[in-house]
Amino acid sequence: MTPYTVRHRLDQQLTEERGVTLLAALAAHPERFKGLEPKPAKVPESVWINLPIEEITKPEIMFPSRVNASSLVSESH
Repeated sequence: MTPYTVRHRLDQQLTEERGVTLLAALAAHPERFKGLEPKPAKVPESVWINLPIEEITKPEIMFPSRVNASSLVSESH
């Protein structure tokens, strides 16, 4: 499904149309489905182009234990 399809609530109609197409394919070529009735894929609960970020956190700066963090600060400051 595309974001447009889900946003404009066309997903249910499209899923039903895919189901009809799959049943027609089953009737025409049952050997392709190994005796199992095909079903359209489940409609996703949400679709995003860019997933929203709920919380932005700053990564912590970690220094190796052998480096003295205070030596990294300029003495002129």
